[in-house]
Amino acid sequence: MEKLYFDHKLQGTLIMPDLNSQEWSEAVGFLKAMAHPVRLIILQHLSDGAKCVQVVNQIVNTSQPNLSQHLSILKKAGLVGSHHNGALRCYYLMRPSLVRKVLKELEKDHPEKVRPRDAVIHEGKK
Repeated sequence: MEKLYFDHKLQGTLIMPDLNSQEWSEAVGFLKAMAHPVRLIILQHLSDGAKCVQVVNQIVNTSQPNLSQHLSILKKAGLVGSHHNGALRCYYLMRPSLVRKVLKELEKDHPEKVRPRDAVIHEGKK
């Protein structure tokens, strides 16, 4: 993914990445797909290993049609894959390191940091 950087040759100009790039679009898709409590629970349990749909349904305690919608969103985003054998369908993480890192970060404490107005204004003028 592209990063912001400070270009000293251009007299301190902040160079912005192309926000329409494939990498940013993919990251937005991952975050949108993760942005639901049921989907986070599904990802949390799949981070321990593949699970068949019946097991996932017991874990999230939702209707089967609702579960299918959530799994479909995760699958379209490229976060989850599945294999089936007859009626048995099992799901697994396609990007396990990404999912585990995001979940680990979400478990941490992130307290708000309110800053004094003058300090923010001063910093913003630089």
